[in-house]
Amino acid sequence: MKGVPWGPLYNQFKDETLDTDKLEEEVAKLMMDEDVQRKPGIYSYVLDGDEKHLSIRAFSPNMKREAYERQKRPPDVSKSRASCEPTIPALARKA
Repeated sequence: MKGVPWGPLYNQFKDETLDTDKLEEEVAKLMMDEDVQRKPGIYSYVLDGDEKHLSIRAFSPNMKREAYERQKRPPDVSKSRASCEPTIPALARKA
């Protein structure tokens, strides 16, 4: 897979005995996970367990609720109209 640092991974784990079936199962599971943003990092994560390789995009339930509340409300029309109308006090007094 492109983008995987195979050389450093080999040098770090060459002397360890690894269960290839277990590693393949975990790799397949993580490949299907849509929260994993960086797929090449899966191999590094499976070997050393550091989640920074995956660049996981996860939101807490509170963050999800706040985003939903922001998006479901219609925009405030009075604010947008007020900011678009020019105010020229001198012309208003003459008319």
